[in-house]
Amino acid sequence: MMEIINFIKDNPLQAVGIVFIVLNIPLGWLLGIGFFTKLAVEKQRAGYIAIGLIIYGISWVMLIAGIYLCGESFYEKLYAQYHLYIKAVAGITVIIAFIIVKKKFREVLILLKNLRNKKQ
Repeated sequence: MMEIINFIKDNPLQAVGIVFIVLNIPLGWLLGIGFFTKLAVEKQRAGYIAIGLIIYGISWVMLIAGIYLCGESFYEKLYAQYHLYIKAVAGITVIIAFIIVKKKFREVLILLKNLRNKKQ
């Protein structure tokens, strides 16, 4: 535990970069895609889909910012050491988001079709 605290004290920007890298997948897939798709169907509001896509886009910005803050060489070392964990978390997150969205996908298409018909 002291190693982590010392690392954060010595390298605050790299620590923030690591947090951005770790949080980008759950934020983008679970919150952005999964939760807001489900919310759009439940509330019958297509605007929630747009919010979800914006959050998904922000998650990509977080990834790029995280790599920048860590430094490319540090990110490569981090990825080389923990790539299996990173892939496992990413895979599980995407599967969970897919399960959430799959159940609601047909309803999302109907919602978007109804929205388009209202505008015409």
